[in-house]
Amino acid sequence: MAIQAKIENELFVSEDFEEVTLTHATASSSLAKFIGELQEPTIGGKHCLPWLGEVAAKEKVLHLCAAGKLAINLRGLELLQAQPGETEDAAWMRIKGKLGSGKELEQTILLMPGATPLSGGTLPPPPHVVSPVIPPPPVPPGGTPVEIFVPGKPGPPPPPKPQPCGTPPKTPMNLLGEVEKWGISAATNLTNVNINASQMTGAQLTELLKKLPDGVTYSLNLDKEMP
Repeated sequence: MAIQAKIENELFVSEDFEEVTLTHATASSSLAKFIGELQEPTIGGKHCLPWLGEVAAKEKVLHLCAAGKLAINLRGLELLQAQPGETEDAAWMRIKGKLGSGKELEQTILLMPGATPLSGGTLPPPPHVVSPVIPPPPVPPGGTPVEIFVPGKPGPPPPPKPQPCGTPPKTPMNLLGEVEKWGISAATNLTNVNINASQMTGAQLTELLKKLPDGVTYSLNLDKEMP
């Protein structure tokens, strides 16, 4: 204990730990990945942080959460983050001890404040579609406006809205089943796919899901382009 206290007081730099933690929160990394990298000799090409143990690392992550610097998706069941107007001490008393261990850390995701975790049956709101602006008809010199559209005839229909699809964290095999339920074929165009990809086809999504490692659950939401 004396050695660990000396390491923490003299060698451990809280600012470096916070910087690395927020980097993982920005990338929505799992807590298991974050702790695993803390134990490596170097992190991101920088000087390594002294390893204080898993318990101490999780406690420091929770303190950053209580301070409002990051949020934690607790296995898709609860979002831990400081509430508006809540003191750091009050937030700490509310969230301390809630992090699990072992496989649970693979389903515990670090996020930036304000993020909202997916839950069963909850889908992201559909994107706002702005109707196209039709310019006025051209006016020839000294003449009257040329009617491009027949009066009373409706203009072109607005483009179809993408169909939002989402699911709570599931295994890759179950995600493939969800993709089939959503009617996504190999030729379906997808946008805003939330696996760090902004656009892909159904075939690319299926191939990606097949390559995801087993034993880990994932969240998936996307916008399906309507025909």
